[in-house]
Amino acid sequence: RALFQRAVELDPKNAVAHCNLGVVLGDHEVLRTKDGQLWDKRSLYVKAIELDPSYAFAYNNLAVLMAPQEWVRLADGSCWDRRSLYFAALQLDPGYAVAYNNLALSLGFQERVQCLDAFWDRRALHQKALELDPRHCCAYRDLALALRPKETVLLQGGQCHGNVGRRELLLEAIRLEPSSAENYRLLAETLQKDEELMLNGVQMGKTQVFVRSLELDVDPVTCAQLGVHLGPDSCRVKGWSSPASWFSGAAEEGDNSWTGTQLIERALQLAPTRPDVLMAAATFELERPRADRTKARQLLLVAVAQGGRPNVAAAAGRLALLM
Repeated sequence: RALFQRAVELDPKNAVAHCNLGVVLGDHEVLRTKDGQLWDKRSLYVKAIELDPSYAFAYNNLAVLMAPQEWVRLADGSCWDRRSLYFAALQLDPGYAVAYNNLALSLGFQERVQCLDAFWDRRALHQKALELDPRHCCAYRDLALALRPKETVLLQGGQCHGNVGRRELLLEAIRLEPSSAENYRLLAETLQKDEELMLNGVQMGKTQVFVRSLELDVDPVTCAQLGVHLGPDSCRVKGWSSPASWFSGAAEEGDNSWTGTQLIERALQLAPTRPDVLMAAATFELERPRADRTKARQLLLVAVAQGGRPNVAAAAGRLALLM
């Protein structure tokens, strides 16, 4: 970072230096250059565009930082929202795979936009990104999320080609980025309770795929989903201490098997107000042999109280069915 900062100080009109410094700067970090100017990621990308209006990379990077309804004003007085910045990046560089994929993520599932004299929906933009860069692992995951459960899409080129669905896309994303916990979680979601598949040369079921995700990242959503899947059964997660050690700080490790109930409790401790965790916990309560509808309602009420956060509408729908 010091080298990029030094480059900006030595050449204040260098757009690439400003953009590179923005890339390495932390999301909430602010630095001061020798001239006393304060910079954060956004101001660096804005400056890069002002210095070089043909710099597609800067338009894309600025767009990634912006909220859907947010605008930014440049020195020439022009105002830009997130989507117009992506349009500009693609007009400047029609082969920019990352910008196609990011533009897709700015669209609703049924939304279409006009760009480069063509109309695009979310799925088509992800496909274009993969056509341009068949090793773009995030685009495989994002295209999988844009598909309905049994829907397929035609891909050409790369190792993942032909008519493929969510599962094949996620398997390719894992092949390209085997350290992504999210990809394993999403893959586990495509499996039926007793279904297995071959992954990295190993036959794995739904439990094993969820566990692999948790071994890479202790994510509360994955924790809750595995809890719902296990129910009264248990599993071990490599690197985890025993439930007794986690919940009470007991010195004795004891058995490090985690039941579905304990995984739900851990998820709620990690993210007590996250709607998708609360929804999973409510599902767990309803699927018990003796369903606790009162506790499920309480969990869904907390989820609904989170306002505009993702999955709140779904929680409200579930709650209405229990009232």
